[in-house]
Amino acid sequence: DLPELLVKWLRELLYYEEAESMEYRDATFEKLAENRLRARVRVEPQRRPPIREIKGVTYHGLEAAGEEGEWHARIIFDV
Repeated sequence: DLPELLVKWLRELLYYEEAESMEYRDATFEKLAENRLRARVRVEPQRRPPIREIKGVTYHGLEAAGEEGEWHARIIFDV
């Protein structure tokens, strides 16, 4: 389902950020459906250490739903 898909995607981005020391600048969703996600993510090398580190993506308070052709999500991160 969509909430699970978003959590998995964000966990992949978090891993990439930690492993490659990258900063995320922008993301554009090209496809977002209940069982498929495709996005373009713009990254840059980290210029300085982050003020706060995201430790994990949680399911606590997770909401994701489509309404009239638009998707809305609420995600809480562990910091």
